[in-house]
Amino acid sequence: MSKHPTILLVGNQLDSHVKLVSEDIVRMGGTPIVLSMEDASTWLGHSVECDEGGVQTYDTTSKSIIDVTAVWWRRYCKAETAGIPSDAKLPGEEARVFCRGQRHQHFLGAICALPSIVEVNPLWAEWRISTKAVQLRMARDIGFAIPRTYMGADPIAARAFAESCLTSGSAVVSKAHTSVPLPSITHDGRDYGRMTTLLHPERLGELNDLHGTPVILQEYVPKAFEVRATVVGDRVFACGIDSQKSDRTKVDWRRYDLPNTPHWPYDMPKDVERKLLEFCRRAELVFGAFDLIVRPDGEHVFLEVNPSGQWLWIEELVGLPISEHLAKVLLGRAPRCMPVSMHEADAVYGNSSAIEIAKGAIG
Repeated sequence: MSKHPTILLVGNQLDSHVKLVSEDIVRMGGTPIVLSMEDASTWLGHSVECDEGGVQTYDTTSKSIIDVTAVWWRRYCKAETAGIPSDAKLPGEEARVFCRGQRHQHFLGAICALPSIVEVNPLWAEWRISTKAVQLRMARDIGFAIPRTYMGADPIAARAFAESCLTSGSAVVSKAHTSVPLPSITHDGRDYGRMTTLLHPERLGELNDLHGTPVILQEYVPKAFEVRATVVGDRVFACGIDSQKSDRTKVDWRRYDLPNTPHWPYDMPKDVERKLLEFCRRAELVFGAFDLIVRPDGEHVFLEVNPSGQWLWIEELVGLPISEHLAKVLLGRAPRCMPVSMHEADAVYGNSSAIEIAKGAIG
């Protein structure tokens, strides 16, 4: 490893997360390079040459070989959102779409072909685990409690699921498969893009209007409080969130009411910590922001994981050093994951903490 490793951060220079991690990389002796996928120069500034001697990615302007040890895909955007120069002479929209696609594939190849890089996260792993069904299946297989869930666009099946929850005495919530930018999508005064929202019995008829768009319905899980657990490499940074203190955040704490929603460093039970690290090991994630509910009886229920989730507000409120540890992982100064499975760890290390397991396993 070079004395002053270079780290690529794919994101936006205005993103406070990128700025803070870049500063930590510099402080630790590394060199951060921020590449924005919205910037046309990002797409055209790198070339790749392949021959019998190998594959080399180099800067088109300086002709210097790109020599990096890690890539952080902070915010990966698809080709369709990347700009084409306004003066580009292209015959129609179809040609512009084709051009965007070519740029997209070239950029991915130029970066992913770099030899021996650490990716946070590997793109293929992030794409796969971003689907809610895969997340819930993996969480269940590892031993987490998960909410009863329906996913689909069949109005009859969706309504039957919702009615079964209500009949059993539980509330039911609706949520989107992907994040929806705020403000929510509205049409004719109706809200179509929303955060997690209670589906009241009198609104069940709205499920008849799915129009082929899949919805997620879940049985509402009673909450004592919630936990945002950020896994970075072999460490878990857990923050308790008392979402039930505010009417605004009771159903979804992302409707932020920070002055009235206590946050604190949460002492995660060792078995839950091990499950989170096992989830990341199986999913091949280096970073993951997990949302858990702690029921009144103390059981931890898995909701979801965001492989590129936010965390700065947690650092500011409770002081967890997430950015610093991510910089260490990118620089190769901290492990990328727990190197043994949960079952192997239980057999060898018993009830040791996940961090102790990881440290012991790597010697």
